[in-house]
Amino acid sequence: MIDDIVRFLMHRFWAEVGEIAVFLVCGYALIAGTWRERFGGAIYLVAYVIPWVFAAISIRSVGLYFLAADVLLLPGFFTINRNSPQPWTRWALGSQVLSVALDIARLIYDSGRFDPFYIIVQAILGYVVLIALLTGTIAAHRLNHRKNVTTGGT
Repeated sequence: MIDDIVRFLMHRFWAEVGEIAVFLVCGYALIAGTWRERFGGAIYLVAYVIPWVFAAISIRSVGLYFLAADVLLLPGFFTINRNSPQPWTRWALGSQVLSVALDIARLIYDSGRFDPFYIIVQAILGYVVLIALLTGTIAAHRLNHRKNVTTGGT
């Protein structure tokens, strides 16, 4: 019994840390990034909220909601990646492609039971996208700051 409570609290703790990370990274991208980082942060926030809104309306087919959110991110990350010299865009797009493939595989081979592998890999892929977005935003912010210092703030 105690083990179950501790496990639930630790899961809840890491879920909260993940939610905070999403909002902090996306917020920073919206404030300090170029159009690529701002667009990436905006679409990631929207895609992050979509499954939870639909799950609150109907608990049926939650996997489809996650698939829909992941698929909606693909054209956005493809647009950001197109002709981009920045490596973070390729990491974000690649992780998103893997995430969609995993969603599709889970829907095809769904056994109807809880699958910790799916949850863990999806979380890792989500963190890869967030880290890529954060890296791109930091680089863009530093470059913008350097330009302002060099040109005297104009």
